[in-house]
Amino acid sequence: MSEKYMIMILEAEWDEDAATEADWAEAMKGHSAFAEAVRTAGATIVNGDALGSARHGVKIKPATDGGTVQFTDGPFSETKEIVSGYYVIETKDREQAKELAAQCPTGGWIELYPIVDVSSY
Repeated sequence: MSEKYMIMILEAEWDEDAATEADWAEAMKGHSAFAEAVRTAGATIVNGDALGSARHGVKIKPATDGGTVQFTDGPFSETKEIVSGYYVIETKDREQAKELAAQCPTGGWIELYPIVDVSSY
């Protein structure tokens, strides 16, 4: 039975609008190599994408105790690092997920989380 994991790529804040074609091409080389490593290991990338900078983000504090929803447009002054992208991978087990996540390109670090199947609830 396979297991699904989310790889979160955390890096220093960046501005995708300022990235050049050469910047994107260089980044994509690393991500293409990662995708090949996943395929070679017999695992699967289920989904994944780059995420925009905090400048384009919105922080949402849901309404509680009869209050109102609060929306705060980015950028956020407390933001030093952001989730700059993610992958959802399907692997044979946790160890394979860790080994593959360690190969994901980043200028920061990776966080790996198991995905809990809630479809039966």
